[in-house]
Amino acid sequence: MISLLNPEMLLRPILDFGAGSCWITESIAKMGYEVTAFDIHTDLAGCIEGRVNADARIDPSLINYKTGDGHAMPFASDSFGHVLCYDTLHHMHDYGKVFSEFSRVLQPGGRAVFVEPGEAFAIPRNNRISETEGSRLNVDRAGCRP
Repeated sequence: MISLLNPEMLLRPILDFGAGSCWITESIAKMGYEVTAFDIHTDLAGCIEGRVNADARIDPSLINYKTGDGHAMPFASDSFGHVLCYDTLHHMHDYGKVFSEFSRVLQPGGRAVFVEPGEAFAIPRNNRISETEGSRLNVDRAGCRP
């Protein structure tokens, strides 16, 4: 995921969208980048504290966290240089709203990187569309910049 980021934007905060247990947050902080863990579950602080306590290489000053709904994120526009979304997008019920939010919080020149288990994981067989069609459809609906 890191190799896909825009090197010119790495001094800006990175959003770990759907942070879960915060393992990506931990990895980003170990690399020396500022990161914000974001998830709907309410124990992000406990997840981060456990990781920081278990590994002295993590600089806790690089880590922020916020709990909320990905369909209406509690961040100002243009807050992040990058958005990382690992194995989370398929949990969202309205891709248009979520992609609009990604576009809103992402600074110009930043990149959003998505890793998903594949269309067969979340879409019933009779409703499947190709990954390319699905991605383009969702980006077009949200009006995201290319």
